[in-house]
Amino acid sequence: MKKLIFTFLGIFFTMMLLVSTVSSSQISLGNVDVNTPINLIQTCGTCTYNNITSFVYVPASITILSNVQMTRSGSQYNYTAPPQLLKGEYNVNGVGDLNGVATSWTYKVYVGKTFTLAESIIYLFLVFLGLSLFILFLYYSIQIPFTNEKNTKGAITKITTAKYRKLLSFIFCFMALRWFMNLLSGIFLYYITFDLGYALVSYLYLGLVLLTLPVVVVIFGIMFVLVWLDVLDYRQIKKWGEAFSKNEY
Repeated sequence: MKKLIFTFLGIFFTMMLLVSTVSSSQISLGNVDVNTPINLIQTCGTCTYNNITSFVYVPASITILSNVQMTRSGSQYNYTAPPQLLKGEYNVNGVGDLNGVATSWTYKVYVGKTFTLAESIIYLFLVFLGLSLFILFLYYSIQIPFTNEKNTKGAITKITTAKYRKLLSFIFCFMALRWFMNLLSGIFLYYITFDLGYALVSYLYLGLVLLTLPVVVVIFGIMFVLVWLDVLDYRQIKKWGEAFSKNEY
């Protein structure tokens, strides 16, 4: 069990180290929401024109727009690009006559959200925590025995609470998995350009949500039955010192 915990910690700190080494020095227009018009702007006090030569979706190298003229308002030039459904990074490339000389320029715009270093660490920690709790509770729900203590004759000699801890561990395991899938669906929705992944994770999370009440009701129903059976066995143990219970599960 200790090896399992140390392995999780090693993976977590490795992920944080990798995230901390990622940085960007490129100019960015910032973030816009999915399916929202994108105002592509450029400012130049000495220009008579500014044109966008290309508007490129970086992950797939798809050119969305090319060779379009920007509208001038004083020293600011603007072009409103159509809404984009694909999340991720876009490059805006253009040219203007700065001081009478054709000068190229470029910047980035992000559709959806992007991780800051602090957000990356927080999300990695939460995902790691959710996955760790799921595995730990799953481990305990498998390892904890489900029967009462018996002697060599197979008679019950002591009522134990292990089986109840086993069932509660299964509930906690289920809820940890649900929390983990909820985190993943949020990351896919806002940060990762993989719509199929978002759809898959979202359906899995929705399925877990719909199963929550039935799972909890069934498990607590089983616990109620076990309590009743344990009460019957306890009466026999108190009277005879052991219980040859036909109620044993």
